[in-house]
Amino acid sequence: MRKKIALSLIILFIGSLGYGIIMVIQNPEKYQDHPETVPIVFDALQYEVKDGENITESELINQLGEPDSIEEWNFEVGDGKYYPIRTLYYGLNEYSFNDDKLQRITLYDKFSYESKDDFLPMFNLKQYSNTLINDTNVYYRAYYCGIHDLWLEYADGEITMTKITYGSIYGEP
Repeated sequence: MRKKIALSLIILFIGSLGYGIIMVIQNPEKYQDHPETVPIVFDALQYEVKDGENITESELINQLGEPDSIEEWNFEVGDGKYYPIRTLYYGLNEYSFNDDKLQRITLYDKFSYESKDDFLPMFNLKQYSNTLINDTNVYYRAYYCGIHDLWLEYADGEITMTKITYGSIYGEP
């Protein structure tokens, strides 16, 4: 009796496997994964750190032109320690430098999205084995995704603020 049940299960398994293979052969497009291409709204990797060096203020000005304004301020990390920051403003967007190296870009441009899975590809970034993601359903922050971190404020299918960080002065995960 057990042998008949085992034989029946084996036949059922082989039959199901054969049916699945036939279906894939007859209609391969239906069973292939065709991920939709997510449009890149801002290429965060255009300013990625290369050979340990961030883009400088003069290199950015050569690319974008003269900023609308510049602000000098101190970013305090606690215990009286601070980093002097120079922020170049282009419209509402900010490019912040420390020691003449780009540390963070803050974009106030609004970007529509379909799914949270689109967040990293929208900025030409990826999730790696060491990527850490913190999602509060208002803020989304991904560390080690091709840059130090990507921080988004979002709601109702729209990203309303983007921080792209290249250095670690703004904190570790």
